[in-house]
Amino acid sequence: RTGSSSVAGFLSWRERVRQSPYDGLPLLKQWVLGNASLPSSDPHWDDMAAGVKAVIAADPESREWMDYCAKGDLDSFNAKSCGPGPGSDPYDGVAADAWFCGRTEGMDWGSMGAPVANLCGAEVGSAYKPGGICASVGNKQLLLNLVTRGPEQWGSDPTLINVPSVDCLMGILDCDIA
Repeated sequence: RTGSSSVAGFLSWRERVRQSPYDGLPLLKQWVLGNASLPSSDPHWDDMAAGVKAVIAADPESREWMDYCAKGDLDSFNAKSCGPGPGSDPYDGVAADAWFCGRTEGMDWGSMGAPVANLCGAEVGSAYKPGGICASVGNKQLLLNLVTRGPEQWGSDPTLINVPSVDCLMGILDCDIA
């Protein structure tokens, strides 16, 4: 709900995350789901998205990707992305990056039927423009995706890796497309 309890919950989450990012995850989920009735135009969504980005940036691995992208250093960004690591991890026998990008050849998209986001066919530099993969979803939906279809769920359903959330909130999806 809007009002002081909503603000208090948000501030409590930020303080908890400063102490320990992992301890703050249940509070983030509680706050997002507890405020799902707020309209997407409510400023709390933008504030929460900025808070999540700051928390993610506190992680050195994530910060490295964010810095490369912010500087336009696509060579380093791609080298980090294509090296051994989370993008190479197999989910249902397929590298995570294939799910993330929305590859369709040789992929079983299950009940989704097809990728939600087609990074393979997206225009470079379009992610945050009107109609782009991130901008078309908005911060409210990105946060809902993060807590209901995000990293916690990827292991049980790899198709969810393709649902816009983390990379959009990090501000790096244009570099993923490039």
